[in-house]
Amino acid sequence: MQCGAKTRAGASCQAPAMPNGRCKLHGGRSTGPLSDAGRERIAAAQRRRWATWRAERHALQP
Repeated sequence: MQCGAKTRAGASCQAPAMPNGRCKLHGGRSTGPLSDAGRERIAAAQRRRWATWRAERHALQP
């Protein structure tokens, strides 16, 4: 399966699609988490990320 997206030259992209059907170059943006469990997983990861950032930032201040 070929991507088929239009290139700047006007031709079709000849890159093969990945197993999920999307092109490596023209696959489009992520749709984000679709289930409630996925949304909670992303939220938990962000809470951990910001907690780590905040702890590091406050540790550097005198």
